[in-house]
Amino acid sequence: MPVIAQNQKLLQFLAPEERNALERICPPRKFKKGQAIYRYQDRADDLFIVHEGKVKITAPTADGGERILSILGPGDFFGESFLSGQERHTTDAVAMTEPVVASPVCLDKMLELTAKQPNVALALARVLASRVQELEAQLEATTAPVTARVGGALASFAERFGEQNGTNMRKLKLDLTHEELAAFVGSTRVTVTNALGELRDMGLVTGTRGEYEIDLPALRDYVDSASFI
Repeated sequence: MPVIAQNQKLLQFLAPEERNALERICPPRKFKKGQAIYRYQDRADDLFIVHEGKVKITAPTADGGERILSILGPGDFFGESFLSGQERHTTDAVAMTEPVVASPVCLDKMLELTAKQPNVALALARVLASRVQELEAQLEATTAPVTARVGGALASFAERFGEQNGTNMRKLKLDLTHEELAAFVGSTRVTVTNALGELRDMGLVTGTRGEYEIDLPALRDYVDSASFI
C-alpha cells in the first residue's frame, strides 16, 4: 500500500517573478482558525492558493458527519471546481491553524495570470495530474487494515509538515483530533486510538495529544508491507 502524500505543490513550479505576479494579481487574505473559507454548495467562483497555515477539505456524509478528504499547506491549492465548469463547491474548506493566508483566484484572474505567465498553466496541469495519482492511492488504501491507514496518514503528514529531528525522526504537530483523524482514514475514533497505540507499541510513533515523533522510514516500510497481509 503506497503512502499517500501530496508533494506536488503549485508554488514549487513557479519562478520568483511568477510568484510575484500571482501576489499582485491575487492579493492574499487571512482566515482565522475554524473559519470556513467556503462551504458545501457555495458558488465556486475562486480557487485558493495557500501561503501560510493548514486547511482541511471535507465532504458531508450520509449520516450527517464529515469525511476529511485532504489536509493542505503552503504551496497547495484548492477550490478548483470552476475549472471543470461546476457552479457550486462540493466540499467544505476550513482553516485549521491561526492564521491561514491564501490567495483567491477567480477565473478572469486565472486567465489574466496564465496569459502573462504561461508556465502557471503548466504548473497547474502538473499538480492536477498528481492529484489523480493521489486519488488512486487513496482508493487502494481503503482495503488496508486501519492501523496501516493511520500509519500512512501520519507518514504523509510527517513528510509534508514535519520537522527533521535526527536522521530518521520527524517531529509532527498534528492539528487533528482522533475523531478528525478517523474521518480522514474512514474509521472510528476508538479504532484510531487503538491503532495509534499499536504504532507506539511497534516503536514507529511516540508522543500524544497532537505532538508526535515519527520514525519515517520504518513507518513507510510498515505501511508498504501492509498490502501483503
